[in-house]
Order: sequence, then C-alpha cells, then structure tokens
Amino acid sequence: MSDQERFRIKIAYIIYLLILFTPTSLIARSDIPQNAHAKSYGSGWVCNTGFRKLENACVKFKLPEYAYLTNTTYGSGWKCSWGYVKSGNKCIEFKLPSNAYINSYGDEWKCERGYLKVSESCTKVEVPENGFYSANAYRTGWKCNRLYEKLDNKCVAVKVPENAFYVGDSYGNKWKCMRGYRQTGNTCLKISLPANAHLDYSGNDWECNAPYKKVIDNCRVRTDR
Repeated sequence: MSDQERFRIKIAYIIYLLILFTPTSLIARSDIPQNAHAKSYGSGWVCNTGFRKLENACVKFKLPEYAYLTNTTYGSGWKCSWGYVKSGNKCIEFKLPSNAYINSYGDEWKCERGYLKVSESCTKVEVPENGFYSANAYRTGWKCNRLYEKLDNKCVAVKVPENAFYVGDSYGNKWKCMRGYRQTGNTCLKISLPANAHLDYSGNDWECNAPYKKVIDNCRVRTDR
C-alpha cells in the first residue's frame, strides 16, 4: 500500500471519528432558526424564552401588561402577576367582592370565614339553632350538631327509637338498632330466634347453624347433598 493510500485512509478515519463523537446539536446547528437553541437531550430545537414556534421559525410574542415570562417551552409562555387573572391574551385585575381575599397563589379569590361564595359575591352564612359553621358543607356553609339532622334550613333533633343508638351517618337513618333487634319501620323489634339458629355478623338478623338451612322462618336439615 502506498503512502498516499495510507494518508487517505487516515483522513477518512479521522472524519469518521469526528462524525461519531460530535454532538448532534452541533451537526444540525445550521438547521436551528434564529432565536432558538438545540434541545438539551434528543434531537431538534426549541425556541428561546419569549419566543414561540411558528412553522419553522421562532417569533417574539407580545407580553401582556401585568404578566411575566415563564421558563417553559409549552403553553402561552407567560403567566399573570399576583392578583391578576388570565382572560384571553390579557391579564385583568380581580374584582374582589366584600368579605373576600386573594389566595396565596394570587390566581383566585375566596370568601372570608363565615361567608359563602355565591356567584361573584360572598354571602354571610346564617347558621340555624343547633348548627355550626363548616367550610366543607356543600352550598350551605353549615352543619347540624350531633344528635340533630338537617331538615330544610333547620336542625331538628334525631328521634332515636327504643333499643337503638345514634350513629350520625350522612345518608339514611341516623340511628341503628342494637344487637338482637331488627329495624321495622321506625322501631327496633326484638329478634325471635328459631331452633338451631344464631344472630348473624350484623347482629340485626339471624342465620341457621350448620348443617341447617333457612326455610321461611325455620332452620331445617339439608337434604341437597
């Protein structure tokens, strides 16, 4: 092999190494438009802060009044300042009603304690007798005390029948029959156990001892073997 051929092979090898170890971002830098930069990972490019991609170019967008730039490459590229809310391509100041305050993020207003948000105002919560203020109460802003339940806009005493106890569930009865009693309407009647039976896991009904099975109101020996 001649010296000239060895030189050509050496040059080709050097070019191969340059291509192999040169970052893709440098190779394709000529393809990156103005006001853009190569992605920190992978291939391609993204627009600089304050610019947005339009086809194959990065165009500067107008920052609305009372807004600031973000470091994100997605979305609008800006956010409204504290106390302002985005409306289209503008930032408008909150119209803060009476008895309200702006939250810590500055992007929403809430009513003071004791007031309920109704449309665009804060209405004073009227707590009925035997009730208490609750920010978690849906729509009303209040809940009833223990042993009371909501009826229209009042708190009325829960009528717990004999042989029952108060449970205060959100739905259904506010009371439950004691063990050994079954609910019948608004009363608790004592369960009469037939022969070869016992109270079930709830304590408010019965089931047959093994190997008996329930037939109407009695326990009979199984025959289906």
